[in-house]
Amino acid sequence: MKTTKLGLVAAALAAALLAVPTFAQDQDPPGIAARVAFLSGVVSLEAGGADDWSSAPLNYPMVSGDRIFTGDGARAAVQCGSTDIRLWGDTDATLTNLTDGYQQIGLSQGSIHVRVFNLNSDETVEVDTPSGAIMIGASGDYRINVYPDQQASLVVVNSGWVQLAGPGLNQEVDQGEAVQLYGTDNPEVGL
Repeated sequence: MKTTKLGLVAAALAAALLAVPTFAQDQDPPGIAARVAFLSGVVSLEAGGADDWSSAPLNYPMVSGDRIFTGDGARAAVQCGSTDIRLWGDTDATLTNLTDGYQQIGLSQGSIHVRVFNLNSDETVEVDTPSGAIMIGASGDYRINVYPDQQASLVVVNSGWVQLAGPGLNQEVDQGEAVQLYGTDNPEVGL
């Protein structure tokens, strides 16, 4: 009698497991993910599509739409493939779009340091600010600051080069140069 009940339970369990759809059947996992690689101080995370903030955990896998905020004096680092993004205090950044070959970061305030260790010709790393888009053109070392109260952004190219784009804006900035973008609708460039 025990064998029969055990057999029925096993059959019912197998049927229940087969009826449950797997993750891959419902939704494909993201093609690329970043990870929170370093945290110091108060760092918050808002998952894409969510309306609430939580404390950012170390090694959290970030995907398109995830937003990270570093509090006053806090620091964080996010790694995505061969790109390393370091966030300083009072920085608000969103991983707008992460796909194979395309990394788009939205920076609404604060300061980030972006290091690209390897950039193939079919890959793009883009940082969007209220003043314009910064397309990173080569492996290198970049600093981007956004000052929302001044409606300005600062782009520093320590090594590599970038292409600035926006309404009425199309300019290349080379290694060793720094430019400031003023305004949001029709940004002006100052050296």
